[in-house]
Amino acid sequence: MNKIMFVDDDQNILQGINRMLRPMRKEWALSFANSGSEALDLLKDGLFDAIVSDTRMPGMNGVELLNEVRELYPNVIRIGLSGYADEELALESTKTTHQQLTKPCEAETLKSTINKALQIRSQVRNEALNHFITKTESLPPLPKLYSEITDVMQNKNGSLSDVAKIISKDIAMTAKILQLVNSAFFGLARNVESTDEAVMYLGYDVIRGLVLTIKLFSDLSSADQSGIDLDELWTRSFSIAGIAKDIAKLAGLDNKSQDYAHMSGMLHDVGILVMAMNMPDEYSEVIKIKLEEKTNASIIEERLFGCTHAEVGGTLLGIWGLPDPIVDAVTNHHTPSHSSSKDISPVTAVHFANIYYWQNVQNDYPVPVDSNYIESHGLNESFNKWQQNIKETHFMDEAN
Repeated sequence: MNKIMFVDDDQNILQGINRMLRPMRKEWALSFANSGSEALDLLKDGLFDAIVSDTRMPGMNGVELLNEVRELYPNVIRIGLSGYADEELALESTKTTHQQLTKPCEAETLKSTINKALQIRSQVRNEALNHFITKTESLPPLPKLYSEITDVMQNKNGSLSDVAKIISKDIAMTAKILQLVNSAFFGLARNVESTDEAVMYLGYDVIRGLVLTIKLFSDLSSADQSGIDLDELWTRSFSIAGIAKDIAKLAGLDNKSQDYAHMSGMLHDVGILVMAMNMPDEYSEVIKIKLEEKTNASIIEERLFGCTHAEVGGTLLGIWGLPDPIVDAVTNHHTPSHSSSKDISPVTAVHFANIYYWQNVQNDYPVPVDSNYIESHGLNESFNKWQQNIKETHFMDEAN
């Protein structure tokens, strides 16, 4: 049974949550705290799976509480609750929460958010990696983009379109901005899947606040120590994103699925960043063995950690609340036969884009090919056509 804690200084709100979630008593053990200090005392006495806290409270506010929880109990899922007037606190809380919900919150929204986060987290089989995923507050971004976006923001003639173009090139910023814009705080009736749309919706000031608050352009020392080539990783992600969208279009997927394929391609190796940032010494061994054996990194990761970067990346994006098709495509981009989707979908496009890139662009290490998926979906002929089309149109442009 999962243990869930709710924290709010208003006793009436806690009582309302208790009544609202009574049907969940068989699945959840509920605890309630009236303050941050009381919540920390409860955490000392027992393990919890998730904590849901109001962000605006007297004394220790919710942001401060969840930051303490992140440091002391990193495996606990952290969800913030904010009122519509608390935009400043909501922005500040993005660096400590996995997801942000608005008050008042519907019972189904609360239940589904917690359940989904717990379910996705449980997919990580290695406890050490699970620990790192839940503690991660931001992903290591590409350093050279910092000056670009700063210059645009400080330039009176700079536009949101210019900012969106820069952000779309960066894996870390793309992931975190999509996390925020798709959170319940903004109350959108649908998911936002493109960086341009997200930036246009959030606006200049919010984007400026995000850059300052979530520190997407900070401290790359631990990732650098692992020996990964961030420039190469970015170029590869950018290229595979474009190929994936092209394949999705060739496969007849609708516009939304094409956008999902593009975003999934951009984020498909985000798990490598998580591992490199949090486990630099351990991941440097992956790179060393990869060079020695000339094999794919996911095979070595499975051998050393019992989990791959695809699973780690998909888990983190799922906990952050990104759309299911993106989470699925990132998690299963090496193993689409494990996908819950039985039709041609974004995971199909990303899997084939990854294969195409490594066979025709990088061409130095073998990439895992899911033969069972290809055969079961009858995609041999389609893949040959897609590959030929991409070659003929010279889709691979210079990423920089």
